Amino acid sequence: MSGNRKTITRLSCLIVLCFAMTMIFNGCVKEGCPEKTPVVTADHEKGEEPGADGMITPTLEARSTQAFKGQGRGEYLRPPIGKRPPNDAAYDAMFFKNYGVNPFIDTDDDNLSTFAIDTDTGSYTVCRNYLNRGSLPPDEAVRVEEFLNYFDYGYTPPTDKAFAIHLEGAPSKFGLNDKYYLLRIGIKGREISVADRKPANLTFVIDVSGSMQREDRLGLVKKTLRLLVEQLRPNDRIAIVVYGSSAHVLLDPTDTESESSKETILAAIDALRPEGCTNAEAGITLGYDVAEKMFGKGEINRVILCSDGVAN
Repeated sequence: MSGNRKTITRLSCLIVLCFAMTMIFNGCVKEGCPEKTPVVTADHEKGEEPGADGMITPTLEARSTQAFKGQGRGEYLRPPIGKRPPNDAAYDAMFFKNYGVNPFIDTDDDNLSTFAIDTDTGSYTVCRNYLNRGSLPPDEAVRVEEFLNYFDYGYTPPTDKAFAIHLEGAPSKFGLNDKYYLLRIGIKGREISVADRKPANLTFVIDVSGSMQREDRLGLVKKTLRLLVEQLRPNDRIAIVVYGSSAHVLLDPTDTESESSKETILAAIDALRPEGCTNAEAGITLGYDVAEKMFGKGEINRVILCSDGVAN
């Protein structure tokens, strides 16, 4: 009996001691006792820097090429290529093709070079969108020429010719020796004032199939068309053809000469709604029929297709 009492007494003392230690620890935390800060080392070559709390955080420069994975403070990994965090799901309806890179050609074999005068810039916008969402763009989405064409280089426009050519060259650091040079060829077309621009006849063929039911698709088309209406002159005309499961004319050729005609155009834009499947052939065929009827000789005549390119 005496032995049992001693055991109970010792156990009671142990419980009291644990309780007291717990109260002391809690009191220390409440009164702001310093906690042990983990020792971390930032690797600046990897785009890291110590944060205010002593933990590793990515530098501003690294944030566009790193994504926080939620596996603990300080664990930053390269974002998935062409994928969307946090579940690494691929972006829907994004298709790219790698067309390769043109090889070097010795001028002894071919001293002539031709290139198209166009200004495709879509690749830069697409890649910037990937980075803004915390992902790296697929390799196939990066097209160097479209990155170059995106920016305004401030070329001086010609005054008496259709276009001017601007040349700039320098030794290339990418060659094996000093015989390689980089030559930049800039083409600047003559700028025509709004008052001197020819009348425009614009036929919009708009995809209103089910896949367009998104703010960044059909919603974006509607916003763009509203901005366009404000830029049109009184002698410009606009027509709208839509296609889903079938095609029909939403807006007959209408000018912007009066406020009432502008309101008619805006009402047609607001009436755009997604419907059915994707009968692109019917839409394009009807669009060219409408464009032919309002064709103006010597004027600007365009058929503009607005679609997400997804058949459903």
